[in-house]
Amino acid sequence: LYHFSRAVHRYITEVHKKDVMLLINKTDMVHPEVADAWVSYFKEKFPGMPVVKFFVPRSSSRVVGQPCVTAVMDALRACSVTRNGKRISAASYIDCKDAPVTIDFADEMALGLAKSASGKSGKREERRDNYKTHAAKEAVARVRRQEDFIVVALQGDPNMGKSSVMNSIFGRKVVSSSSTPGHTKHFQTYFLNKQLCFCDSPGIVCPKLDAPRSLQVVFGSYRIAQLREPYSVIRYVAERCLPPLQDIYHLMEFKDDADEPVGRREPWSPMSLCEAFARKSG
Repeated sequence: LYHFSRAVHRYITEVHKKDVMLLINKTDMVHPEVADAWVSYFKEKFPGMPVVKFFVPRSSSRVVGQPCVTAVMDALRACSVTRNGKRISAASYIDCKDAPVTIDFADEMALGLAKSASGKSGKREERRDNYKTHAAKEAVARVRRQEDFIVVALQGDPNMGKSSVMNSIFGRKVVSSSSTPGHTKHFQTYFLNKQLCFCDSPGIVCPKLDAPRSLQVVFGSYRIAQLREPYSVIRYVAERCLPPLQDIYHLMEFKDDADEPVGRREPWSPMSLCEAFARKSG
């Protein structure tokens, strides 16, 4: 439950009256029974909220060939949107038969507006001409008709794989992704078809006053580069790890004045774990 904010869920569903779909990412890193247990838990606690297990496929094949991506699209079809004061199914937007859009409407509008605002005072005529281009005016008109499409926003903690999920859905790299928390710095919108827009967002860290910093590092919400020292995190993991870390990595303790391994004499410490791992790694 570390990455799921009940307050955010309540705000979206009760204040904005919008549907929420929960995507549990990186399920290939845990046992299937564990992932199924979490799906059952959320379906029981939040009835009516679609819950999807997801992992980023290693293959770069097209979107339709990935079962986890198909599950996401099926879950979106089960959601509803408000149009003209009425709740309607989102399925018609998901199943739009138009060809995939190659240029983002929002980006196209921003390009036109940016051109109109560029240059110095001596280039007012050029800016006016750029603003009046057919592409810019057409983009502005399209963006204003928000009832013609729906926006699926990807929201979550940093380093949860939102950008990778978006790339998997599109079947190609449309946004930059990284294992470093906070890589995405701004909103990025892309249309899968002319009625379905996906929005990748920067990671939002909701207040977790009861979560120690070590736990935030383990879950990827806190940058490792910002740590003053790593040993508190190593201790946090070692005290809760079974089998022990030294058994998982087959570590052996070394003397301070020799490179010959010796038997265990003292309990493992974060420093000795790091030293043993460093020596093993060369």
